Amino acid sequence: MDFRDAVEDMNATAKDDVSMVFSYLQLRKSIGLLGCALPFVLALGAIAFFQTGLQSSISSYYHTGMQDVFVGILCVIGLFLLSYKGYERKDAVAGNIASICAVGTALFPTATDEAVWGATAQFPRIHLVFATLFF
Repeated sequence: MDFRDAVEDMNATAKDDVSMVFSYLQLRKSIGLLGCALPFVLALGAIAFFQTGLQSSISSYYHTGMQDVFVGILCVIGLFLLSYKGYERKDAVAGNIASICAVGTALFPTATDEAVWGATAQFPRIHLVFATLFF
């Protein structure tokens, strides 16, 4: 390997590093954008497409036509957080916990005002624990 090959290898490595940093920053921005957009997307979608109006909480949109959007966005946020490692070990641990809690919040629905839960009476409590830890 001569000097020119070595320089080309270094340039290729530098381009790969820049690409990875860009991807990492895009991941962080995507997580933030989804989190900030969630309440607006749910509220506007419920009003525009299902005429259900504003709900008492974000979690209440689970019981509207926006259920799939609510679950989908929380699961995507959970997957993004799982792949986000942060700068220190504590960042990675916090991201993994938040990931589990985001998916748990999506999969265990909150109670409705009229709902009689029966066999699933624990779901609202589990939802509250996951949502509290997630946010």
